[in-house]
Amino acid sequence: MAEIICSVISLFVTIGIAVIQIWQSIRMEKFERRQDERDERRHAEGNKAQAIEFISRHYADRGLIPLCAVAAMHNDLFHYSRKMYWEFCCLVPEVQNLILKYCCLD
Repeated sequence: MAEIICSVISLFVTIGIAVIQIWQSIRMEKFERRQDERDERRHAEGNKAQAIEFISRHYADRGLIPLCAVAAMHNDLFHYSRKMYWEFCCLVPEVQNLILKYCCLD
Protein backbone atom coordinates (compact mmCIF):
# COMPACT_ATOMS: atom_id res chain seq x y z
CA MET A 1 0.00 0.00 0.00
CA ALA A 2 2.83 2.40 0.88
CA GLU A 3 4.48 1.70 -2.48
CA ILE A 4 1.29 2.65 -4.33
CA ILE A 5 1.02 5.92 -2.40
CA CYS A 6 4.68 6.74 -3.14
CA SER A 7 4.14 5.90 -6.81
CA VAL A 8 1.06 8.14 -7.02
CA ILE A 9 2.86 11.01 -5.27
CA SER A 10 5.86 10.53 -7.56
CA LEU A 11 3.55 10.63 -10.60
CA PHE A 12 1.93 13.89 -9.44
CA VAL A 13 5.31 15.47 -8.74
CA THR A 14 6.55 14.44 -12.20
CA ILE A 15 3.44 15.91 -13.83
CA GLY A 16 3.84 19.09 -11.77
CA ILE A 17 7.46 19.50 -12.84
CA ALA A 18 6.50 18.96 -16.49
CA VAL A 19 3.77 21.62 -16.25
CA ILE A 20 6.19 24.08 -14.65
CA GLN A 21 8.78 23.45 -17.38
CA ILE A 22 6.21 24.01 -20.12
CA TRP A 23 5.03 27.21 -18.42
CA GLN A 24 8.63 28.47 -18.11
CA SER A 25 9.41 27.70 -21.74
CA ILE A 26 6.32 29.64 -22.86
CA ARG A 27 7.39 32.59 -20.69
CA MET A 28 10.91 32.47 -22.16
CA GLU A 29 9.54 32.42 -25.72
CA LYS A 30 7.41 35.49 -24.98
CA PHE A 31 10.38 37.23 -23.36
CA GLU A 32 12.64 36.48 -26.34
CA ARG A 33 9.95 37.72 -28.74
CA ARG A 34 9.65 40.99 -26.78
CA GLN A 35 13.44 41.37 -26.79
CA ASP A 36 13.59 40.81 -30.56
CA GLU A 37 10.80 43.32 -31.18
CA ARG A 38 12.52 45.87 -28.95
CA ASP A 39 15.83 45.35 -30.75
CA GLU A 40 14.15 45.74 -34.14
CA ARG A 41 12.45 48.96 -33.00
CA ARG A 42 15.73 50.37 -31.73
CA HIS A 43 17.46 49.46 -34.98
CA ALA A 44 14.71 51.09 -37.03
CA GLU A 45 14.80 54.21 -34.84
CA GLY A 46 18.58 54.41 -35.25
CA ASN A 47 18.27 54.13 -39.03
CA LYS A 48 15.57 56.80 -39.06
CA ALA A 49 17.74 59.11 -36.95
CA GLN A 50 20.70 58.64 -39.32
CA ALA A 51 18.52 59.36 -42.35
CA ILE A 52 17.03 62.49 -40.81
CA GLU A 53 20.47 63.67 -39.70
CA PHE A 54 21.85 63.25 -43.23
CA ILE A 55 18.92 65.08 -44.80
CA SER A 56 19.16 67.90 -42.24
CA ARG A 57 22.92 68.25 -42.64
CA HIS A 58 22.67 68.45 -46.44
CA TYR A 59 19.31 70.22 -46.69
CA ALA A 60 20.71 72.99 -48.88
CA ASP A 61 21.97 70.39 -51.37
CA ARG A 62 18.99 68.03 -51.13
CA GLY A 63 18.56 68.21 -54.90
CA LEU A 64 21.80 66.22 -55.19
CA ILE A 65 20.48 63.25 -53.22
CA PRO A 66 19.51 61.35 -56.42
CA LEU A 67 23.12 61.76 -57.56
CA CYS A 68 24.26 60.35 -54.22
CA ALA A 69 22.19 57.26 -54.93
CA VAL A 70 23.70 56.96 -58.40
CA ALA A 71 27.20 57.35 -56.93
CA ALA A 72 26.48 54.65 -54.35
CA MET A 73 25.19 52.28 -57.04
CA HIS A 74 28.12 53.02 -59.35
CA ASN A 75 31.05 52.70 -56.91
CA ASP A 76 30.45 52.98 -53.20
CA LEU A 77 34.16 52.51 -52.39
CA PHE A 78 35.37 55.51 -54.40
CA HIS A 79 36.27 58.60 -52.36
CA TYR A 80 34.13 61.23 -54.07
CA SER A 81 35.30 64.84 -53.85
CA ARG A 82 31.90 66.06 -52.69
CA LYS A 83 31.55 65.19 -49.01
CA MET A 84 27.83 64.57 -49.37
CA TYR A 85 28.42 61.77 -51.88
CA TRP A 86 30.93 59.80 -49.86
CA GLU A 87 28.93 60.27 -46.65
CA PHE A 88 25.92 58.78 -48.45
CA CYS A 89 28.05 55.90 -49.71
CA CYS A 90 29.25 55.18 -46.15
CA LEU A 91 25.68 54.66 -44.93
CA VAL A 92 24.17 51.20 -44.83
CA PRO A 93 21.68 50.45 -47.65
CA GLU A 94 18.71 50.54 -45.23
CA VAL A 95 19.54 54.14 -44.30
CA GLN A 96 20.17 55.07 -47.94
CA ASN A 97 16.75 53.72 -48.86
CA LEU A 98 15.14 55.64 -45.99
CA ILE A 99 16.76 58.85 -47.21
CA LEU A 100 15.40 58.26 -50.70
CA LYS A 101 11.99 57.43 -49.25
CA TYR A 102 11.87 60.60 -47.11
CA CYS A 103 12.85 62.66 -50.15
CA CYS A 104 10.10 60.94 -52.20
CA LEU A 105 12.67 59.37 -54.51
CA ASP A 106 12.00 55.71 -53.88
